Amino acid sequence: MEGSMKKISVIIVMLLCFGLSFSTTTSAKAESVADLKKKNAALEKQVASLKAQNAKLKKSIPTVSSGKIFTNGVQNGTSRFLSWSGRNYVEVDDIIPVLTNYTDNQIKYDATRKALYLGVMPSKGIIALTNMKEYSKHEVVIDYNLSINNKRYSKNLLGTNTTPFRGKINYKIDGKYSSLKFFYGMSDYASKKSNIVITGDGNELFHSGELDYQTDAKYAEVDLRGIKFLTIDLGTSAVIGNPTLSPK
Repeated sequence: MEGSMKKISVIIVMLLCFGLSFSTTTSAKAESVADLKKKNAALEKQVASLKAQNAKLKKSIPTVSSGKIFTNGVQNGTSRFLSWSGRNYVEVDDIIPVLTNYTDNQIKYDATRKALYLGVMPSKGIIALTNMKEYSKHEVVIDYNLSINNKRYSKNLLGTNTTPFRGKINYKIDGKYSSLKFFYGMSDYASKKSNIVITGDGNELFHSGELDYQTDAKYAEVDLRGIKFLTIDLGTSAVIGNPTLSPK
């Protein structure tokens, strides 16, 4: 009998230990599942946030494609096009020659100044008049290598005498310049006296008076504020040397 009671006691202890072990394992499993659910919910939230960020980034990343440029239905060139943040862009070097009369070598971007220059690029705030495209000219030679009383000018306007008419050159400046500065006189090839007359919008702005050869060049500055159309009238062998325009 006593032996049977001991066996029953051992069985009861074993059952109690097994029950305690089962209860602890079940509790641990229950806590682990709860933690995993929380972690999963947090990860799902992160995934949703990353998807939203990815969609936003896709919209902000530029896309580049090649295409054609048409003017009034006729193909006028080709370019690369860039789409970014809902806007479309085209390369400057390709679109400007199509929309204007400027050629590739007349389009310059200055990265230091963060400025785009079309046509003549200023040097120290001024531009050479002889680099400007003239509106019209008659009997005028541009940048002919000559001298005034033995002083050479490589940038110049020279009046010729191939016809009975005086030389004239016109520039359309549209009121965008404040002054014209230059030296003037008679070419060393001259054989008689002459003069220079400058007008703006039909009004006289400068008159040199009678010029004689073998005389030193003189300096002049002409006010161009508000002037839209500039005309330089050069007599035979009269010279304007190093003419420069000052932008407003």
